[in-house]
Amino acid sequence: MKEHSLLEKNDNEFPISELGAFCEERCIDLLKEVFDERHDFFVYEVRKFLLENNVGHQQQKSQKWIPIESLSMLRAEVGGRFQNLKERWINSGFPLKEHKGEQISEFEVNQTGWIEMRNWLYKQGYEARLSERGGGVLFEITKIEE
Repeated sequence: MKEHSLLEKNDNEFPISELGAFCEERCIDLLKEVFDERHDFFVYEVRKFLLENNVGHQQQKSQKWIPIESLSMLRAEVGGRFQNLKERWINSGFPLKEHKGEQISEFEVNQTGWIEMRNWLYKQGYEARLSERGGGVLFEITKIEE
């Protein structure tokens, strides 16, 4: 089947019988593009779903979650290049402290940045979750035990 453009053809030139196949091919192409662009997100979410539903893996009951209150605490636990980590931190919407002990002001998590941060942490061997503790704890991490 040759390539058609619905916008360039008028009704008389585009056979209705080919419309279904054209739409199906285009939808498949679009889905492939989206999956390729968001591959890490899909992998992370599927893994998270499988772990939460205890599929094919016995999750450790006594996971130790490490509270993360600042960029320096995260770097001390996970390591990595400071500039790259700082960029991920800022893209996630987390505030930077100017002085040790400074209280965290209001902030809003950027979901896209947070997903990218979680994916990076996963590649480093950690699982991350947003914290509900309060008291300056932004999120928590735990070492993934294979």
